[in-house]
Amino acid sequence: MPRKLSLVVVALLLGACGESPPSETPAGTRDSAGVRIVENTPPAAAIAWRLSAEPLVEISGDGPPEETALDPGSVYGDSRGRIVVGDGLTSGWHAILVYDSTGSFLFKAGGEGRGPGEFRQLWWAAPYRGDSIAAYDQGEDAVYIFDSEGRYTRGFRAPQWRVVPASGSFGMSPFVVQPYPDGRFLAFPGGALDLPDEPGPAWYRTAFLRLAPTGESWDTLGEFSVWSQQYWTGTSQEQFPFGLLAVTRVGDDGLMYGSGESFELRYYDDDGAVRTIVRRAYERPRVTDADVRRYKDWYLDFVSGSPFHGGAAETERVRRWLEGLEFAERKPAYSNLLVDSDGNAWVEEYRWGNTLGVPPDPRPAVWSVFAPSGEWLAQVEVPARFLLQAVTSTQAYGFYVDAVGVKHVRVYELIKG
Repeated sequence: MPRKLSLVVVALLLGACGESPPSETPAGTRDSAGVRIVENTPPAAAIAWRLSAEPLVEISGDGPPEETALDPGSVYGDSRGRIVVGDGLTSGWHAILVYDSTGSFLFKAGGEGRGPGEFRQLWWAAPYRGDSIAAYDQGEDAVYIFDSEGRYTRGFRAPQWRVVPASGSFGMSPFVVQPYPDGRFLAFPGGALDLPDEPGPAWYRTAFLRLAPTGESWDTLGEFSVWSQQYWTGTSQEQFPFGLLAVTRVGDDGLMYGSGESFELRYYDDDGAVRTIVRRAYERPRVTDADVRRYKDWYLDFVSGSPFHGGAAETERVRRWLEGLEFAERKPAYSNLLVDSDGNAWVEEYRWGNTLGVPPDPRPAVWSVFAPSGEWLAQVEVPARFLLQAVTSTQAYGFYVDAVGVKHVRVYELIKG
């Protein structure tokens, strides 16, 4: 991720395949150069999936502070029905908090520190080989494994490559994305901005690595692009609001990827070859003058609320800087990608450039759900201010961000039909 930014939406960019004349297969699909292409129109079930009107569970600040997530970065439900929270995105406990299915606190694993199983900045916790827990310390670029009862078992630091950015640009920090179902990990070791020949939007690029479960060896999957919310002026790097967001997730059969240029996902097998391309009809929304005004107002409020704010002079400096920014003409197609416990891909229509942030104009988010075969199963609306993080066959897990920015862990029932 670019340094000084709190979150990155990880993406990969692979070369386009040359196409041969398509041969027709089942309705909505065609074969091209050995790649299955699934073209989707709205499914009959598009309004049949929904979340319950009220959450089944909400974990907020009502209990003892030591049992409450302060700055959670991830949440999921394990096979026992327990709720597992990784707390420590920028502050918090820097620990894994585990609750039962009703939201009652069970135990805490890890904690702030630099010893084995301790965290400087715990960004996520994820299921690992059953009910074990993998957790990522961004401060050390390290992965730690805990058993189902929260006992630390082992850990490793991810490989890091030193990339010297070009003058006027910033480098990327290394990052471990998530575990594969078989125990390996998807990671990148650091990178730099790919500077265009003339002023314009620019992608961050990095290598993608598939780490062994111990972290001792890895496969290099190639060089990938991460995101394009940056603008190269010809001499310096600036923010590029509403720039493209590319996303990737891993599942049983490899990687799912989309660049955000259209509503398309590419499914790659374990060797990195494109196996399936999934598309749905979608027109990327234009960035309006109202969007630009809201963004500028939001950014000024964000800066003014910082404890390091320098007063009126700094506010005026930031205001002038915002007036000089370039803005994208259209928003990305989507802003997040999840894979549920059944292997379905959940794709969020563009909501905001930070998957753990709330836009200036909060409104319900819409997710399209695609089966592993690529067929569009459903369209699911989630409440405004609710940030979906994980989905099982029957439940949806995430954070509700209230008006003052506090995250409350919520679990909703997922109703199909």
